[in-house]
Amino acid sequence: MKYLSTLIFILFSIQAISQQDPQFSLYRYNQQQFNPATTGVNGYEFTLNGRAQWVNLDGASRTVNFTGAIPLNKINSGVGLLAIYDAIGRSQTHTIKGQYAYRIALGSGTLSVGLNAGRMTYKLDAFQEKEATDGVANDPAISSSPIPSSFFDMDMGVFYKNEKMYAGLSITHLTQPNFTVFYGLRRHIYLTGGYKIGLGEVWTTEPNILLKSDLASAQIDITNYITYNNKIIIGTGWRYQDAVIVSFGFRLGIFQIMYARDFNTSRLRPYNLGSHELNLKLTFRNKSDETPLTQ
Repeated sequence: MKYLSTLIFILFSIQAISQQDPQFSLYRYNQQQFNPATTGVNGYEFTLNGRAQWVNLDGASRTVNFTGAIPLNKINSGVGLLAIYDAIGRSQTHTIKGQYAYRIALGSGTLSVGLNAGRMTYKLDAFQEKEATDGVANDPAISSSPIPSSFFDMDMGVFYKNEKMYAGLSITHLTQPNFTVFYGLRRHIYLTGGYKIGLGEVWTTEPNILLKSDLASAQIDITNYITYNNKIIIGTGWRYQDAVIVSFGFRLGIFQIMYARDFNTSRLRPYNLGSHELNLKLTFRNKSDETPLTQ
């Protein structure tokens, strides 16, 4: 049993290293989390997203994030707020950032550039004496008290969308903060895109792609959402060497709810029950505040 626990820990650690930023399957509906250029492009938008990853595996990631966006159409801008709580193993990371995006008309759509800036707070919980083979006091690499640290961080991105498609490019952790001697964040590059295809009068299908890399490793998500009457959404997806994803949801006026279930396909599959994710979104526009963009 001791060797099995060690094996699980090693595999889990490898996965965690390649996943410094929180993982989301419903990225199509949560792009403001990693690309500030999307701030305000859909109007007034408020999103709450929660994810329980690798259920039944001790120390697996639990993430909640909130984004809020307010368009300032008279100056072709948007402002927003990003807040993230991410817990994995003994560590917790709290993020809070302000967001700004500026938009211009381009062709048949809108091009926007954006910036996030704020604080990230990292905390590593203390180890207990019974959890160290030779005792905490005899191992200088193990802390017997919590290790907190806080750093300034920035992200930037560009985003283009029209009625049929969207594409985005962003870089997170421009400052590459070092939380401890042993742990720091690398810059992450996100490339996203999607295209909506009409299937008759009431059906649409939208294939999407997300490529994420820290220039040491890369991860790719491919998803597709079929929508009926702009109300009922059914999605399927695949994440390279990690999971097959099934999702569904519905829209009712300004409200949208989405749920995703990940079926793990990695080496951790025997030790977990997959992942669950829930996305709640409010989107509405103030017509009196809208002014046309100029090219």
